[in-house]
Amino acid sequence: MYKNRVRTIEFFKDYDKLRSGIITENQFICGLSLAIGKEAQLSRQEIQKITEFYRTPDGRVQYKEFSDMMENGMFPFLRNNSDDIVDTTINLNTLI
Repeated sequence: MYKNRVRTIEFFKDYDKLRSGIITENQFICGLSLAIGKEAQLSRQEIQKITEFYRTPDGRVQYKEFSDMMENGMFPFLRNNSDDIVDTTINLNTLI
């Protein structure tokens, strides 16, 4: 484990028996809640935006891609309701 970092992949991989990097939306939300807990203070809307960003066409979620971004200390830019780009970079040092 990295100092002051959350290894998010650890919270998802038990759901992924085939190690495909993809899990259901409910599994992703549960893993995300466990990984960041109350520390990040994400609203339901923010969790939904993250889920939508990593959702596959069949409705599952690419947790491996999300975890890779978190490991690098960066989170991709998302669009808000007005289609403006919102910087959602998370400083992982503040999570712990």
